[in-house]
Amino acid sequence: MRPFLILTLSICCIQLVSSREFHDYSTSYVFVSATNKKTGETTQVCGNYQQYREYNRFLAETYDEAKPFSLRRWRDIPENTKICPVPKDTKKYTNSIIPLKYRIDDDGSSCTRPFVATSTSFRNASQFQVQTIEDHNGAATLFLLQKGRQFVQGWKDYLFSEFYDPYIKNGSIPTFYMYESVFEDVLKIAEIEDDIELRIHRPKNPKIDLSMVVIWFIAVFCVSAGGFWAFHRHGLGKDTQLAEATVETSEKDDSCCNRYGNYLAIGIVMVLLITVIMLGYYFRSILVFFFNIMLVIFGTSSVHGCLRALLSNFSFSKYGCVLISAIFCIIWYFVRLQSYAFIMLDFINVTLCLHILKSLRLPSLKWISILMICMFVYDAIMVFATPMWTRNGCSVMLEVATGIDCSSGKSNHSGYPLPPIESASSPEKFPMLMQVMHFDPMLSCIDTEVERGYQMTILGLGDIIIPGYLVAHSFTMNGFDEKTRLLYGIICIIGYGFGLIATFIALTLMKMAQPALIYLVPFTLIPICVLALIRKEFSNVWNGVPFETLQSNSARNEEDTQTMVEKESNNTPESV
Repeated sequence: MRPFLILTLSICCIQLVSSREFHDYSTSYVFVSATNKKTGETTQVCGNYQQYREYNRFLAETYDEAKPFSLRRWRDIPENTKICPVPKDTKKYTNSIIPLKYRIDDDGSSCTRPFVATSTSFRNASQFQVQTIEDHNGAATLFLLQKGRQFVQGWKDYLFSEFYDPYIKNGSIPTFYMYESVFEDVLKIAEIEDDIELRIHRPKNPKIDLSMVVIWFIAVFCVSAGGFWAFHRHGLGKDTQLAEATVETSEKDDSCCNRYGNYLAIGIVMVLLITVIMLGYYFRSILVFFFNIMLVIFGTSSVHGCLRALLSNFSFSKYGCVLISAIFCIIWYFVRLQSYAFIMLDFINVTLCLHILKSLRLPSLKWISILMICMFVYDAIMVFATPMWTRNGCSVMLEVATGIDCSSGKSNHSGYPLPPIESASSPEKFPMLMQVMHFDPMLSCIDTEVERGYQMTILGLGDIIIPGYLVAHSFTMNGFDEKTRLLYGIICIIGYGFGLIATFIALTLMKMAQPALIYLVPFTLIPICVLALIRKEFSNVWNGVPFETLQSNSARNEEDTQTMVEKESNNTPESV
């Protein structure tokens, strides 16, 4: 068995399109536009919004629609950011946003003492400040954080995508967050702070994330390019050589294992997939390391194969491509945790899909259909059924693919969300995934040092390779002319494209991760079968044309041709 076949069986254990957080806003980031009311000078910075999980509350989509807040100091003291002491009079701060330190430090007064008495007293500080501002008719609170400040043991202050304070009550006035250093940049546009007006806004997430469009083009390119590459190789007789070797082997071995080998192979595939997914569930870090090493090895081979195909006319391609491929894959391994490494990973995975699809074959549509139906059931069970068996109610497939406990993302307001940079270890995604970052309108606000990367839309390589087998088979069916094979192949590609669109629609509507094969299998398999029935060639498509038949037909054609040549030779008058 070829090494790439073993790799194919292994990587197909992960077939998944990732879900994303489907709140009204997927992150707490907002744009804060500051304007000097006298000069008109404007600057825009990033902040975070406490109530981002609530439906469109207090927040406009555009600058023009945003409510203007006058920046005003608490107790009208210049540069003051401390809530204590609280004035007895109820001063009016109508339409004003008040900047305050997020953390209350002990100054020895009775005002600060309740919030520093114990290691957990600080939890009440934020609600106290918000409530105080609200009692004084303030319009909004702007909390200022010192980036990376060690506040309590094991906790530093960072702003990130899902930042919010769980101890601020729902229904409080709008509350925003900003680093102190960023706030100082805002103040630079005016000598007098009273001249500054703040408008806070953010566009909503688009209903169709462009990352899905990019993933769609990558996947369709892989199955199309792999199919046409297989078509080209078939035309050069590469599949004929493989079939000849298969026939010679079968003639020598007519045992029970040979007759039922395909059933046995599919059974082994399913057992292997279940074994791999369960090993990934219980020993994920070990399996991710193993697959990373495999990707470096097989990725080098696949990148080299694709480069050689493109640069075969150049003299340096034989050894130069090997060196370039190895260096590229090794570099990916060492930078794989960086925020930009997904681009390199996608390139390697694209070449891997092409290399597999252009060379591996199954004998007939019947066996491909059996494999695809088995994968259909496997995919559905692993995504939809396993949450009923796991303790946290999460899909085994999702946890293995992303390493993230889905229950941790549920809004239970039981504690502060942990900054990714503060977590002991950031879960590493499986490398056998196509990954494209979400085209979030707040992408410019993401601090990748804190976030450790971007939120991703992911697609498992199995969702490309399994339907891709059918595409490649359609382009290389024995016993059919080129025009017919092109027709079947193109129909299959179109079905794959629509199947992926159906997957993304289901992802958007159901707001949860989807097993892509439950859409891709029927969208690719049914059109091929219907077309074969219409053309009245279903039997040949389903069972395949045996190579022995092709050999006898070829031999018969050669005999007919030879006979015709001899007749023409006999009928030709001798020259004088």
